[in-house]
Amino acid sequence: MWQLVLLFCATLGFYWFYFIARTTRVLNDDLSRDRRSVKKETLKGLIPLYIPAEWAERSAERIDSVYRHLGKKSNLAKHALLLSLCPLAYCIVMQCRINKIEKEYFLLPDEEKEKLFADEVQRRKEEAERDAQAKADAELPPDPNAILEVRHVKKNFVLKKSMFGTVLSKLRAVDDVSFKIFPGETLGIVGESGCGKTTMGRSILKLYQPSGGQIFFKWKDIASYSPKEMRPLRKGMQIIFQDPYSSLPPRSTVGGILAEAVKVHNIVPKEQVKDYVLKVMESCGLRDYYYERYPHEFSGGQRQRICIARSLIVSPRLVVCDE
Repeated sequence: MWQLVLLFCATLGFYWFYFIARTTRVLNDDLSRDRRSVKKETLKGLIPLYIPAEWAERSAERIDSVYRHLGKKSNLAKHALLLSLCPLAYCIVMQCRINKIEKEYFLLPDEEKEKLFADEVQRRKEEAERDAQAKADAELPPDPNAILEVRHVKKNFVLKKSMFGTVLSKLRAVDDVSFKIFPGETLGIVGESGCGKTTMGRSILKLYQPSGGQIFFKWKDIASYSPKEMRPLRKGMQIIFQDPYSSLPPRSTVGGILAEAVKVHNIVPKEQVKDYVLKVMESCGLRDYYYERYPHEFSGGQRQRICIARSLIVSPRLVVCDE
């Protein structure tokens, strides 16, 4: 019996230590982020371990709406031990702090209140309108004349998770993008570095799994397709990567790189593969004696020509050119 008690105490002690260390790290480690948003994420991720999730969600929202606009600061780390030892006492302390700050907020003039919350209200209104439009568009059939139709595509990257897998922080790389591409049409997307152009292109081709939205290719929604289901479609959609050198295998010759896709997709009979590859190389401005050379022997522009030839060699209907 005493062994079980000892094991329980050791487990509880380790859990307390982990909780305190984790709370301190979340609040103090990442100085580049907003401390108040970290506070909200920490509350959402940790409080449900001890108290009902509904209370935690409501408290996190109240803390976010008041602390963020009044600029008040509170160090959750010093409350970690209190929370681990006595959840009820911690709830009482935090509730008192929230009520005190809310009283200060309600004493502000109405003009200042509206100014503080104007951006937040506008953001939530726009999100609600976009969600309603996305839900309405999801019922519409795909455009029969479009090669590619993208509807409200989103891609989020998870930055932090709680111990139980709850998402604490995420990065919105692509948010609510929609467009159509018709046969013979070229669509250019312009934006500053880091705005999500590459992520959007990779999400469309399912190199990244989209977080939401619809992607119609050949009038089928491929957004939820598995890698196995996507393989027959790879012949019809290709990408030219931004960095040609890192996208070319250094130990394969140019002929081997280009012939691989021809063999995998059975473009031509085996005995005609080399002739077909040489023909495509010539059309892309590559000499026939480049066939046995390796990627490191070429300049940057020549490597890009190799990447272009690799994409065009399967005769795709859609090509995504990343810069």
